[in-house]
Amino acid sequence: MLDYKDIKVVNEQLKQSQDADHDNREMVREERNFLYVKGGQWDDFMQNQSDSKYRGTFDKCNVIVNGIVGEMDAADFDIRIRPSGGDASKELAKTYDGLIRNIETMSNANRVYASAGRDMVATGLGGWEVKMDWVNADSFDQDFVIEWIPDFVNRVWFDAAAIKQDMSDARHVFSLDNLSVDEYEEMFPEGSRQSIGSDKAYDTFENKPDFITVGRIIYRQEITKKLVQMSDGSVYERDEEFETIVDDLQEQGITIERERDKKSYKIVSRLFDGGAFLTDPQDTVFKDIPIIPTYGNFNVADGKIIYKGAIRDLMDAQRAYNTFRSAETENVALSPPDVMMVSRIQAKVPADKDAFENMSVSAQRAYFYTPDPQA
Repeated sequence: MLDYKDIKVVNEQLKQSQDADHDNREMVREERNFLYVKGGQWDDFMQNQSDSKYRGTFDKCNVIVNGIVGEMDAADFDIRIRPSGGDASKELAKTYDGLIRNIETMSNANRVYASAGRDMVATGLGGWEVKMDWVNADSFDQDFVIEWIPDFVNRVWFDAAAIKQDMSDARHVFSLDNLSVDEYEEMFPEGSRQSIGSDKAYDTFENKPDFITVGRIIYRQEITKKLVQMSDGSVYERDEEFETIVDDLQEQGITIERERDKKSYKIVSRLFDGGAFLTDPQDTVFKDIPIIPTYGNFNVADGKIIYKGAIRDLMDAQRAYNTFRSAETENVALSPPDVMMVSRIQAKVPADKDAFENMSVSAQRAYFYTPDPQA
């Protein structure tokens, strides 16, 4: 069992997750740059070979992405609860359905699903997180909210051993955030100021703010629960809530018949940076890891997950098309007009231009329309 209280173990697990998925993430970054960054639809070799030449982008890939995303936006992706049978089950399903719809409405979940869906279609990877947040600034009540995770490719890393598409088999997940230096020092004055390392081979943009990358690990911690079976066949978990009703049950003649231990787990969250933990472990209300990934064309090969966006197989064809069309544009539209070599007789240019200019208009017309006997 992993010791999540050891910062070295936590950083090693993050490094393992980054190394295991590095090749996939580099392809996701390339696809994102291909679609959204100026000049991204040209490869480095062709750019170096044609520095002084015209390079146009005749984009046919974003049209495909927009078409798929448009169809997704027109569909209904709201969560729905369906009963398994029976009147009680139907009422319970209706209650849960109403609660979930309220959470989706408060979270503007349609936009969250659309943003994560676009990431998935374009690059093969996106996702969102379920959080607990205050209902409003003046409230003491909290509720669930659904939030899109932008820049998912650089911020979220799951357990390297997990292979399920929803990552429900992951033991832990890392969520990274970039804090400005001032913000970091205000929040963590005793912090190590060490930024968490990145797996990126290169930076897309040169002009970026200075920041310190901190991480949040959300992990499963094993616990033991005690179950009790009552004389009427009902089963309870022996916790504080059960202790408040056990006397009432005994007055009804319902007593404990059997007890047993049950292996379970709770979801714990903790902040850290590249050198040390920044907070103590904090128990969450969740029973599962609350970060949900969305993978495009998901598959597993040799124990490794693989995924890709809708345009990965079209990138080479698009680059070749840009090259051919740019060369054609330069040769046709940007080349100077060819010089036509003709004789004076072919061009009917008069030898005495001054005399020609002094002719009447009718005489000039007759000059051009009269056949030349020497032609």
